[in-house]
Amino acid sequence: MANPAQFDLVTLRLFVAVCEEHSINRAAEREHIAASALSRRLSELEAYFKLSLFRRHARGLEPTPAGLALLHHVRILLRDMAQMESELTDHASGLKGTVKLHANVWSIVQYLPEQLNSFLSQHPLVNIEIEEALSAATVKAVAGRQADIGIIGSNVAALGLQVIPFRRDRLVVVMADGHPLSERDRLRLGDLLPYDFIGSKRGSAIDDLILRGLAEIGATLKTRIRVSGPETLCRMVQAHMGIGLVPVACAERHRESMRLAIVPFDEPWAWRELNICVPHGDLPRHVRMLVEHLRPQD
Repeated sequence: MANPAQFDLVTLRLFVAVCEEHSINRAAEREHIAASALSRRLSELEAYFKLSLFRRHARGLEPTPAGLALLHHVRILLRDMAQMESELTDHASGLKGTVKLHANVWSIVQYLPEQLNSFLSQHPLVNIEIEEALSAATVKAVAGRQADIGIIGSNVAALGLQVIPFRRDRLVVVMADGHPLSERDRLRLGDLLPYDFIGSKRGSAIDDLILRGLAEIGATLKTRIRVSGPETLCRMVQAHMGIGLVPVACAERHRESMRLAIVPFDEPWAWRELNICVPHGDLPRHVRMLVEHLRPQD
């Protein structure tokens, strides 16, 4: 039997060359090795596996079924080795990789642009793929490794994942200037019931909070329209289609341009927590670096 030390990457590359060239002489010329040395390595490989890897005939060499099976695995191995060498070379010159980040629309609009810009400025070889998703779908994606990092509402359970605080914001009631509620100092959920309401997307963190609040007081809202994000909700308020709940930063940003009235929302759940969720265990270096960049600094 061949010594296991002779079962190496060089031998495997030579094996692939023979499979592709169907000839020891052509494979030896391609790989810049003596034909006798290549033939010896093939014999040692067959002895190692105790299998015939080639059929020899007038037209040259053809892989046996065992040879084809080995060829499949060797190609995968060589591909992975090449990728590993490439990534390690890149790491020697700087952080590199692609991060798949799933987040709710509010965190994408309000918090991520500036933070991601500063991170990418420091690490120009890193790419980030962002997908807007509801918090529950984000948890599922991170748990299933379809996403590297998720940003979710704290009211959504993230069982089996590591959870890190991200940001805290407050909901306010927005309405068009001159609305009957615009002069109030603060508003409770029950105060909104008589008026047309612009709701968030079903299943969103805000929608979940509102449904829980309504269940506590045994009431329903007159939801006439639903939208997928706070920016769109403010635009609908501007068009006098109703009132709604958005994070205070969004409301303040559009107060003058959309002529909005803003009233504090006086419910215990008006303060919202946003969390980062990632899998437990070791993370790829570029993912771990982005998580540290997003984490609030004490």
